[in-house]
Amino acid sequence: MTFCLGIRVKEGLVRIADTRVVSGSECITARKAISYHIDEGAFFVMSSGLRSVRDKTLTYFSEVVEEPDQPFDRLFKVVNTWANQIRRVAEEDKKILEESGMHFNTHALVGGQLSGDKEHKALPHLSGSKLGRDRAWNPLRHHWFRAVWETCTRPHPEI
Repeated sequence: MTFCLGIRVKEGLVRIADTRVVSGSECITARKAISYHIDEGAFFVMSSGLRSVRDKTLTYFSEVVEEPDQPFDRLFKVVNTWANQIRRVAEEDKKILEESGMHFNTHALVGGQLSGDKEHKALPHLSGSKLGRDRAWNPLRHHWFRAVWETCTRPHPEI
């Protein structure tokens, strides 16, 4: 299980994530939160899910971020780019994973502030996790998660 948390405070965003990765009986340490500093500002991606999907998506995403002509002036463009890389990985791997009895599964929390953003933001990107066979799980549908999400993303002047 992965723990990623982004909290909005007066000075910006605080992010924390665990580093434990379990694959079968193997347990290793790996970063689940990556920070990017670009000319237009800074942002982070905290991700979880099936390790092969997560790692491949992160690799493709990092390549796009490093391209000098990639205009990231708003955080939603970062999230859209992340989603495009998930689609790319899905085209390449989803069918074979499902044939192997595994679920294509990855989630991310993207946060930061870029030159076109008026304030620091944290945006969830949810994809691929399944309940049963046909329904994708969206935690924002659940009242308890929505309450936590709204509390964590609302600015707290005293913090």
